[in-house]
Amino acid sequence: MKLWKKVVLSLSVLIISVPVGLIGLFFYATSDMCGNYIHKEYLSPNNQYKAIVFQRDCGATTGFSTQVSIIRANDKLENESGDVFIIPGHPEKVAPDLDWANENELLIYQALNGSEYKAETKWGWFDSIKVTGLIQLRLHTVTAVVNKARHNRTASCAGLAPASLACACRRYILRRK
Repeated sequence: MKLWKKVVLSLSVLIISVPVGLIGLFFYATSDMCGNYIHKEYLSPNNQYKAIVFQRDCGATTGFSTQVSIIRANDKLENESGDVFIIPGHPEKVAPDLDWANENELLIYQALNGSEYKAETKWGWFDSIKVTGLIQLRLHTVTAVVNKARHNRTASCAGLAPASLACACRRYILRRK
């Protein structure tokens, strides 16, 4: 083989392999930079779905976020963002309480303050699940009870759900007495 043919063949391989190698390196370096760490799971009453509260961490340049996804009960949580609810902060501090009202309705107990990245009211296309907005109703109920406790120093926290809201309310009332 003549020298000029060897040079042309070598340059052709180099011209093709360098961009392909750089593209492959880019996809390798950027894949799975984020990770999901499950905080708590809530199984639906009919055992077909589960709502998962999890932490999503995308490295040192981003903060923690607490996210909620709904998936089929037998599926594993994919390494993707939450599809129902996303708020800033670590789940140990800001995780919402969840409860299934029935197999088609998920209740999320979390006070909305405008810092939410996502707050969906529906999940799915055919077998859709309603995500109920008891979020502000529960906050209003706790506020009313706490305001009553401030003025009268007596109040009842009965009927508040989830238990953590009722317990927070009771702690406040006991402190004020």
